[in-house]
Amino acid sequence: HINELVRVPLPGAAGASDLRIKFRYEGNYYYWMIDDVHIVEQEANNMQVNDFYAIPQNAQFPQGELDPIYFLADIENVGAADQTNVNLHVSIVNDDTGMEVFSADNFYGDVAANQLIENIPFDDVFIPDVDKGSYTGTYTISADAPDFDESNNTQTFRFVVSDSTYAKETGATRIVFPAAGNWDADEAHSWAYGNCFYVTDGDGKFMSSMSFGIGNAANIPDRDLLLTVYKWEDLNGNEEADPDERTRVALGLYTIQGDENPEDLITVYVPGFPDDEMPLMLENDTYYLVMVEYITEDQVDFALSASEEYNYSATVFLTGPDILNQPRYAGVLGINDDLSVEPYSTIGFGYDIVPVVRMNVSPVTFVNEPLSDANKVTLFPNPVSDQLTVSLDMEELFDKVYVRIMDNQGRILTEATYDNVLQSTLQYDVRDYPAGTYNLTVFTNKGYTTRQFVVTH
Repeated sequence: HINELVRVPLPGAAGASDLRIKFRYEGNYYYWMIDDVHIVEQEANNMQVNDFYAIPQNAQFPQGELDPIYFLADIENVGAADQTNVNLHVSIVNDDTGMEVFSADNFYGDVAANQLIENIPFDDVFIPDVDKGSYTGTYTISADAPDFDESNNTQTFRFVVSDSTYAKETGATRIVFPAAGNWDADEAHSWAYGNCFYVTDGDGKFMSSMSFGIGNAANIPDRDLLLTVYKWEDLNGNEEADPDERTRVALGLYTIQGDENPEDLITVYVPGFPDDEMPLMLENDTYYLVMVEYITEDQVDFALSASEEYNYSATVFLTGPDILNQPRYAGVLGINDDLSVEPYSTIGFGYDIVPVVRMNVSPVTFVNEPLSDANKVTLFPNPVSDQLTVSLDMEELFDKVYVRIMDNQGRILTEATYDNVLQSTLQYDVRDYPAGTYNLTVFTNKGYTTRQFVVTH
């Protein structure tokens, strides 16, 4: 990073009459600069937690998703003296209540001067059976001697336990698309990018929608995106989703309007495949590739919103074949003018960048058949310009009622679940909706019904 100060130990330099230091850069794309090099006396006591540390496999996951979270962090003694009783502690705290929900220790004992210790996992595992909310995890290193630089004694990470969302990020920080050199000169610039979500307990749940962000919509209006979900089994163990290993289980289409901003989260219902009358019913212990696929016949580029907030390098390593052999992945990338023959790489653009592509799920409490006309759903005023009122006069008391408003592109603009509904009046603010026709659907455990309304301004 610009203006970053880096301290590098020089073992064996003490007492030398002269010293030669060589800096070597190996790469073919970026460049770097070094300025203001100082040789200083090494402090005696300085333990640090390095920046290779495991984080949860998702930045957001639904309450009840009990995929275990494992821990690992590399530590280093960057001081000149041996350290005793070295311990690495990890703690997870609920940000809202301040309550600690998990803690564990990895005891190292004696650590020699200038010693790096890598790839030692914690014995304890966190099963995230916790309340919805935001959580902060902290790795902290300690030893007997007072530490010279306490600023490098910790590394932190954050995650969210949500109502219904699997995500590898909490918001866009940049946009991304492949460099032109990934295709031959005459190839179409088709590519696919998404995330791999492992679902431990899918029984009784379905995928209600997919959310994603578009990085350059103004440049490519009226272009189509395929919204695809694959079920994946890595049969050959090469950590690539080969074409014969991925099975399409949900498929939708989104047409770019041209006014989407990179920070906008677009949420679209994606029906199951091949039966588009039903949503995707999730399965237990299954890898799902949730992909945005851009298929074109020219060299016009499409960019996705992405995030560099989370680095999954240590998590992928820890859960991979070298240690736990329970692989968890992050971004998934395919680049080819013919995506049907392209293996999708689980390295993506690197483990430190992931696309804003999310999977939203709901419990199966609704029936996919028409609701009886005895259940009255009335919308007024219609047309509407500001506040839409929905009157529900149901034939019986429903424990759960799910209401969804979609535009003619399949985007979900509003969705909400209501408890214990017999007679209810709901209101929705539509002042920010563009003029046009919309569908409001009411789902119950006896069926669903849809009403159209028109927004005018």
